[in-house]
Amino acid sequence: MPTSSPRLNSGLLHAIRLFVRVVDARSFTAAALQSDLTPAQVSRMVGELEQRLGTKLLHRNSRHVSLTGPGERYLLKCRSILDLVDEAENEARDAATRPAGTLKVSCMSGFGRYHLLPLLMDYLQRYPDVKVEFSTRQNAPDVLAEGIDSSVYFAQELPHSTLVGRRVGGMRGILCARPDFLARHGTPSHPEDLMTYSCLKLVNITRDWQLTDGDSTITLPVSGPFKGDSTDAVLSAVLNGLGIALLPPWAIIDSLNCGQLVPVLPQWRTPEIGVYSLISSRRYLPAQTRAWIDLIAEKLPVALGRDELAIMRFIATSTEV
Repeated sequence: MPTSSPRLNSGLLHAIRLFVRVVDARSFTAAALQSDLTPAQVSRMVGELEQRLGTKLLHRNSRHVSLTGPGERYLLKCRSILDLVDEAENEARDAATRPAGTLKVSCMSGFGRYHLLPLLMDYLQRYPDVKVEFSTRQNAPDVLAEGIDSSVYFAQELPHSTLVGRRVGGMRGILCARPDFLARHGTPSHPEDLMTYSCLKLVNITRDWQLTDGDSTITLPVSGPFKGDSTDAVLSAVLNGLGIALLPPWAIIDSLNCGQLVPVLPQWRTPEIGVYSLISSRRYLPAQTRAWIDLIAEKLPVALGRDELAIMRFIATSTEV
């Protein structure tokens, strides 16, 4: 008797493909050659398919095979099933090779505005079949829970996790202040002097300030009238003359160039902080995610190096003057 609602498992799908090949080739032998099987194996699998269905699908004789009435109707359904399976497989393979669909990217707000948004615009020009969802936050997101494809994260060392991190560059923070603030309060000559100054802090990223001149490293529990959870917030505070800030190069380059800010103790910088691209796994990476992290790996090191070079040139020029 036929079984009710047979499930389309791999064995059944294979038998259906063989059945269709036998019909198209009008021969078990020809279908066997196409499938790298013996005629006996093909005949057995089609026979098992008929037994499963409880009906005869093919008339067999020594010269050719032909369809029975139920076989003709079954053939039409089988072709539809195989077309859908092939379409699904092609779409899945295409997703692994052609960037399309949605890309979810997360990053710190200031860095994202300055560096990632231009890259995302470049990315969308290259891959018009991708839609981007871009979010910013100051702490590392829960990549898996939030379904984020790629997050840019900053750390001297990555914490242990199930995520895969790829280092794409580094940066070193620099002290800065308004010229008129220093004119009123004096310019510190050593990092320890900062303990007596109004210092503007970036919370969740830096608690105590750690500075190094390449030979010595010092940690300072500085304080001041303002703490911000983004570089934009702290930049606003230092531009308003509230104190001395410790910020990454990309946040202050424009303000240094136009004279709104000047470097403070420029020989003392933060130790290098790594810039990492985080993804959930390297296995079965969608094409749109792979294309994005490849673009980051290509462009971000150059951009970060350009930032550092601009800072060093500005410091050298300021020192000469």
